[in-house]
Amino acid sequence: MNADGTDVVRLTDGPAADTNPVPSPDGQHIAFNYDPDGNLDVGVIHADGSPGINLTDNPAADGAPSWSPDGTQIAFASDRDGNLEIYLIGADGTDPVNLTNHPAADGTPSWGPDGERIGFTSNRDGNLEIYVLHLESGAVERLTTSAAADMGPAWSPDGRQLAFSSARGGHLDIYVVNADGSGIVQLTDDPAADESPRWSPDGRYISFTSDRSGNQDIYSVTVDGLGLTSPTNNPAADFGASWGR
Repeated sequence: MNADGTDVVRLTDGPAADTNPVPSPDGQHIAFNYDPDGNLDVGVIHADGSPGINLTDNPAADGAPSWSPDGTQIAFASDRDGNLEIYLIGADGTDPVNLTNHPAADGTPSWGPDGERIGFTSNRDGNLEIYVLHLESGAVERLTTSAAADMGPAWSPDGRQLAFSSARGGHLDIYVVNADGSGIVQLTDDPAADESPRWSPDGRYISFTSDRSGNQDIYSVTVDGLGLTSPTNNPAADFGASWGR
């Protein structure tokens, strides 16, 4: 689909739900969630919709894929070791590695554009907050502190900020925080649920999913929270959009 909502093309046609598409950095492949055998896996198809592979192929629930900037690896969330953790796997499905290995629930990974950091959601300090894992050292840094749930981080293209959704205002809205945890700014303010933010490649817009029209649609705002548009505006549920490059 174009950014203005035109030229919608169906890429998958399976009997189960296919969700959360994420284009590879070179635009040649798309990782996504699907459940071919009754449990959630991460699949990868070609960008034209031609068949690819079941990347994870595990009896546990695997989902929320995020590509490394060089396209050689994919981060994802899985409960294959008993609780939700962040894993890395080769883009060909080889060598899965548990990155977080923590008794709390760690999910929704977002790989930073420098390739050195992964943002994620965790309840390791009691409620859902935004954290950053530094890959080289293994150090984990907490970015948000709120009595409400903060979740679903997405890095800006320049690596200076993360967008996320939070209920700190009484309902789910979209916020932006600097990469050091400072300067939190609220972008949306609607009684509906606004969630799953994604940055445009040029860093000028943030798309998100909202049910403010009565059903889920894709919306977009500028990074200062202005210029709200909805490219989907369809009576069906549209959600989980990602920008292509």
